[in-house]
Amino acid sequence: MIKKILVTAFAFLVSLLLVACDHLATNPNDFTNWLDSNDATDLNNDDVIDETDYSLFLLLNDYTLWLNSDDAADFNDDRVINEDDYVLYRLQNSYTYWLSSSEAADLNNDDIIDEDDYDLYLYPTISDYSMWRDTLDAMDLNDDQVVDEDDYAIYLTYLEFAGDYEITNFSYTGLANDYIGDYIFLVDFEDYLSDITITVDHAGQVSTTLSNALIDKLDYTYSIILEALSNMTITKLSASLVAIDTATTIDSLTVNFSLYLTPIEGGFSTSYTISAYETNPVMTFNLMKVS
Repeated sequence: MIKKILVTAFAFLVSLLLVACDHLATNPNDFTNWLDSNDATDLNNDDVIDETDYSLFLLLNDYTLWLNSDDAADFNDDRVINEDDYVLYRLQNSYTYWLSSSEAADLNNDDIIDEDDYDLYLYPTISDYSMWRDTLDAMDLNDDQVVDEDDYAIYLTYLEFAGDYEITNFSYTGLANDYIGDYIFLVDFEDYLSDITITVDHAGQVSTTLSNALIDKLDYTYSIILEALSNMTITKLSASLVAIDTATTIDSLTVNFSLYLTPIEGGFSTSYTISAYETNPVMTFNLMKVS
């Protein structure tokens, strides 16, 4: 019961999308075999190797699957989506593929071709580091006690996400008596949206502020939700998929969550089926950047 409450409340509070990506659906047996192989790696850098990484692995290694997915795009602007675009997609989303390609080079002139060079390949504007270094945005984002090019690479990675967000266009389809916390009825949750502020910083950390009134209504679920909200990070998985990852403790066990967002102009669009409830109610809303 407590897990059901957490999942529902957490999905509302951070405005996330658990995307039903049919084109990325995985066979459990295939996933298990992959997980036991040398190919299993943390492709989305969330410190967990899971189904999301397997889905990315499939896209990076199956041209037909990619071509029929939302990630397929005309990357070279020749008005055709084909193998040439797939090469660019793989270069932009796989360090291993880049490292084995002719594009791999010692871009920072340290006599080693590694992840630092790949960062430079992905973010060529890093040459503007000296200008960034003199701004208020320059800070130690990786906590290594030094403000340097590594921090600038992190800054560029999360620049598109950084800002404040609000929840708009909320709708709920489900039973009128479904609730969380101290009887916050889901059908009435729109009344609480103005009590929620969401901010993403330049290190990809996501923070959520709740009003005291909402905290009181969340009742005994608040401490669990607070831990989850304190651990949130955002990651761009592909052109059409963004993840917010977090973890919290339930009954002395650490539970990891990876929830997904689909980008739209000015923010994210959401549609979430609450499978923890027998009636499978659905909520939809947008998470829009306001500053």
